[in-house]
Amino acid sequence: MLGVLTLLFASMVGLSSSIALAAPLTINVPCTTDSLIAAINSANANADGGTLTLAAHCTYTLTTPVAGADGLPVITGKVTIKGQAATITRATNADKFRIFDVSPDGALNIDWLTITNGQAIGLGGGILVNGTTSVSNSTVSGNSASNGGAISVSAHANLNMTTTTLSDNTATSVGGGAIIVFGTTRVTRSTLNNNTAPINGGAINVQPDGVLTVINSTVVNNTSDSLGGAVSNLGTSALTNLTFSGNSGSGGDAIATGNANVTLSNSILDDEPGSQECSPAGGAITGGYNLASDNTCDTSSTSNTISPSNPLTLGPLQFNGGQAQTMLPSASSNGVIDKIPMASCVAPDASNPGQTIAVTTDQPGINRPQGKGCDIGAVEVAKDLALFPALTTSVYDAQWQNISSRGLAVTAFNIAPLDQPWDGTNGNLQRTFTYSNRLAGGGGYQLVALMTKLPRGIYALSYEIAGDPAVYIIEVRVV
Repeated sequence: MLGVLTLLFASMVGLSSSIALAAPLTINVPCTTDSLIAAINSANANADGGTLTLAAHCTYTLTTPVAGADGLPVITGKVTIKGQAATITRATNADKFRIFDVSPDGALNIDWLTITNGQAIGLGGGILVNGTTSVSNSTVSGNSASNGGAISVSAHANLNMTTTTLSDNTATSVGGGAIIVFGTTRVTRSTLNNNTAPINGGAINVQPDGVLTVINSTVVNNTSDSLGGAVSNLGTSALTNLTFSGNSGSGGDAIATGNANVTLSNSILDDEPGSQECSPAGGAITGGYNLASDNTCDTSSTSNTISPSNPLTLGPLQFNGGQAQTMLPSASSNGVIDKIPMASCVAPDASNPGQTIAVTTDQPGINRPQGKGCDIGAVEVAKDLALFPALTTSVYDAQWQNISSRGLAVTAFNIAPLDQPWDGTNGNLQRTFTYSNRLAGGGGYQLVALMTKLPRGIYALSYEIAGDPAVYIIEVRVV
């Protein structure tokens, strides 16, 4: 079955700077660091805060800290940053400082932004959360700090992160190569890849009063020189529909816990051969419907070890749809497919004991279940695939003029579920197509050579037109 085009809309990029008179402020931020700093100060000073739209694909390079150990003004108000695929980075030859610092009264919302190369002597190289922070559709990579290489969540603070990648971050003192949690953190539909720590928690370190919930996420190739290659827990952790792979720690490649407050459900654990997945082995972690390389994590009768009778073959870490890279099980991975009954397609909420969250999609955004039950791990193995050989549409410029013509070059970035904006910099379609073959009566053009398999659903195809700075998104419905 073919996808049918239902809507075309454009989002402008590279807009001139303007500050709306009405509160909250709306600020289009030119591609200069001084403009970014000034915009944050303006939003902080406004009682209702402000929304900052960054210049698309711009790199804002910070060369000196604004104050103390922070590269940007401390977030003291309500600040929303729409990144539009921009990057905020610390200059490589600059003194050490983190990128963002959110005060106890501050609220920072980040979307579609890359945060990189922050270096903090203390906590949180990318973001120090003392208030409330949400991060979506973003990348936080290459940051370092004593603890919480990318992000530190303080006591009484809150972090909500979705459809985001945390990669190549480093803790230099104790733990949490990506995140250290003293407060409350929820991570959904995200990937934590290649983060490192010298002692506890190559990816995540949960402190005694910390509360962590992770759902529909991929945790891969993280390393701790001591306990918990992926996760180290001293607080409370609920981990559901995760895929652990290639993580390494001297005790517990996937998880190490100092108490019995870890719930692990509906997850794949396929880490280093010959090393135990969880520490201590057996009894400390509860849950069910897991498939693991050994039996050290939980003793539930609904969990199994990888074997010929419960086979698993994971594909490489790559874009399988969605905003972050994932590892797709093969169609022959019967150890994970349809193994979770509908009643158990839920996730415990560590921040609300006794409450659960319905898990209705997988990490890329595909509906769960695709069969008679949900699949174990972060990615549902899609059943009813539709061949999508060509896309028909008209092409408009930034002024909404139809500029469709033979030979027009269009760069298609990626097809992703509609709720996930995509900048194309990491897309899995990054190719240039040519519009040709005018269709009779429709006034449209055919985007030839677009061959991909899509499950049923609503998707967004983002693209750019040669010589046009705008980013366009076509809504595509596969029925």
